[in-house]
Amino acid sequence: MIIIGKKTQSPRRLLSVAAHNGCGKRGQRIENREGWSLEVRSVELSAMDISCNHCKNTIENGITGIAGVSSVEVDIEAKRVTVVFDESQAKTDAVLAEMEELGYPAEVIAG
Repeated sequence: MIIIGKKTQSPRRLLSVAAHNGCGKRGQRIENREGWSLEVRSVELSAMDISCNHCKNTIENGITGIAGVSSVEVDIEAKRVTVVFDESQAKTDAVLAEMEELGYPAEVIAG
């Protein structure tokens, strides 16, 4: 378990702080001193149709719209997407479904 010492206003903010601090191993529990807690998960996806900044922006905007997602990083050259989310609010299947809906079919390669 990782305890975040600074005051955090909400679970979404806590997830954001956790992602920024490199948290995201499967099942890792994050708490703050006010009692907010969550289960953090990070998945890495391969999406071969990523080719430009428009693709990157479309994916980032689409995936961050899923409740519980705190960060999305798109690597255009590697054609990979890394998503950090709260497992109690979002699931990998929802991320994969959104990628498909956006026009970028993907598969999990790590996480």
